[in-house]
Amino acid sequence: METNDLIDAHCHYSKPLVDILIANQIPAQLNCQTNLEWTKNSVFSQDYPFLSLSAGIHPWDSQTHSFEEFLPILEQATVIGEIGMDSVWTTNDLLDQENLFIQQLAFASSHKKPVILHTKGQEKNCLRLIQQYPNTYLVHWYGTFEYLDDYIRLGCYFTAPLDARFNEISKLIIEKIPVDKLLMESDGLQALAWVLNKKISQVDYLLEMRNHLAYIAKLKHLSINDLSQQLVTNFNHWLNLSKINNSSV
Repeated sequence: METNDLIDAHCHYSKPLVDILIANQIPAQLNCQTNLEWTKNSVFSQDYPFLSLSAGIHPWDSQTHSFEEFLPILEQATVIGEIGMDSVWTTNDLLDQENLFIQQLAFASSHKKPVILHTKGQEKNCLRLIQQYPNTYLVHWYGTFEYLDDYIRLGCYFTAPLDARFNEISKLIIEKIPVDKLLMESDGLQALAWVLNKKISQVDYLLEMRNHLAYIAKLKHLSINDLSQQLVTNFNHWLNLSKINNSSV
């Protein structure tokens, strides 16, 4: 297989990761959750058309960032995220998280900017809120079978959970997601190292992403090549949707 049959639909910046993406021309969407990240990533990504950006206030940052402060970046971004709520990995006040989430959802919906969702432990609340703001949503690393059908009925895209080879729920989630709504992500080298419990080198990244691709293909009863082509098609559709919507605003 060629290296560029991989995609990375959601990842966090690190120089080693970006070096891999550029060297192998892997289509990827880099998440920006600070002003500095947006500024830095906006500059270098202009030279690489296969790299795109998303921007939003992460629920972990709900007590250190304000909507008003981040609004100029949201206005420039074609994709908003990752945004959402989290009651597992942060102790940030849920009301603060919800208020910030609603502000960003309302902005994204009114400006027709697709959204990447973070729902950890708050799947029910996130579902309730996005139902009030019609849009196209990408659910990042969904971790429970609860409410999955509801998200699917809304037409959401999903990234295939990275831990599917070791987690039965994640395996079932991938089996359930329609193949034309499926994407693949690393979530960045740090997340990949966390889920695999080992340090990830540049070679490891390519190997593990290919292992993940092969496992998804097995679950979906597809050849690796057919799945790869489908994921590239899905990712291009997601990216083109953001471009079309933003050009019409």
